[in-house]
Amino acid sequence: MYTPQRYAVLEAIARGANSYSKISKLTGISIYNVLEIVNQLEAEGLIERKIKGFIFKKEVYELTSKGKIVLNEWREKAIADLKKAEELKEEGKEEEAKEILVPYMQILPFILTLDVFSFLALSELMMLISMTDILANDWNVEFY
Repeated sequence: MYTPQRYAVLEAIARGANSYSKISKLTGISIYNVLEIVNQLEAEGLIERKIKGFIFKKEVYELTSKGKIVLNEWREKAIADLKKAEELKEEGKEEEAKEILVPYMQILPFILTLDVFSFLALSELMMLISMTDILANDWNVEFY
């Protein structure tokens, strides 16, 4: 099941964030939510837990081959959602664009760091939601 937050966690793992704290720091998702999402992704066979190190052992996460396929599908979904929001904004349908964007707001700073999305387009879309809303995280939206 796709959600922007599940996509962000999978993307973060693919880019080398392999612990809860690293994933949380990179994506902006709370460690508690990262833990839940990682457990779901692992149960679905999209990531696997490995033990690394000889003396100091630590758990790390890596994408499975199935996870790589799903990541590409989810990346396309995120791109399509954000393009749709951009089109709606250009048509003057800002409320509809905002509805698409709200689930992405928590992870937009992370998304902006990816080479996958247009920085300028996302910056314009972010302006649909006021900075007060962003800082207050006042959307009453469940993220997964």
